[in-house]
Amino acid sequence: MEQLCYPGLISIARQQQISLKPVMMDEEGIVPESLDAACRLYQPRLVYLTPTLQNPTTATMSDARRESVIEVCQRHKVYILEDDVNGLLPATRPAPLVNLAPDRVIHVSGFAKFLAPGLRMGFVLSPEDLYPAFIRTLQNHSWMVSPLLSALTAMMARQGIADGTLEQVRRDMAGRWQRVEKLLAGFDLRYHPSSLHGWLVLPETWPLSKFLARCAEKRLDVKSAELFVPPGYPAIPAVRIAVSAPKDPTSLEHGIATLAEILANPPADEFTL
Repeated sequence: MEQLCYPGLISIARQQQISLKPVMMDEEGIVPESLDAACRLYQPRLVYLTPTLQNPTTATMSDARRESVIEVCQRHKVYILEDDVNGLLPATRPAPLVNLAPDRVIHVSGFAKFLAPGLRMGFVLSPEDLYPAFIRTLQNHSWMVSPLLSALTAMMARQGIADGTLEQVRRDMAGRWQRVEKLLAGFDLRYHPSSLHGWLVLPETWPLSKFLARCAEKRLDVKSAELFVPPGYPAIPAVRIAVSAPKDPTSLEHGIATLAEILANPPADEFTL
């Protein structure tokens, strides 16, 4: 898994007693050299990746990085679980990993981020040799999805409603990030104009625990970096902010302004000998 990743994976791994090993990341996501070293050391069966608008860092792999990661996994015979739930949000984006290595990649995505979370619809594209196992697993878990929801989703795609909604989401997020960028100028904020979330690395003067406590006092809901690493591994002092959550621009600006005020007023140094 990436050094920081989707908390749902960590929860599932705990339930299924699956061992997770974080691999170093940079501004493009997982580092191929570190992945190669991890494969040689741990001999994993699968690597979980979010190559586009990674959760929580919003990192997106370049074409060259995707090819390097796939080469490592091909060499070590490791499957890639590609979480592409944010993949359609950027208007311009690299090809998904499954397009580059369909025999090595399990591609998972859905409609919640850009169409309607209430549809509860997703999809999986699996390598041919894994297809029978996937069919059995899906039948055991849900037998079948709702025909009504399937038909509604297909209708929205065919009639262009899905495309129109996606464009509206992109415009809304771009406008929100313009407001956020102005209010958090000077701080280490990492985001993409189409992303629903951003990654805020705290100044050295702010311990993570104290920052979280101050945000709670101000009724700000931010997600600690601790949620994105497996138990027993260190978390950097950072938080994820979801700018899609506030219901309107006024609420967003109020929350971000409060966040900026907290960042600009770190706690006094209490160290004494």
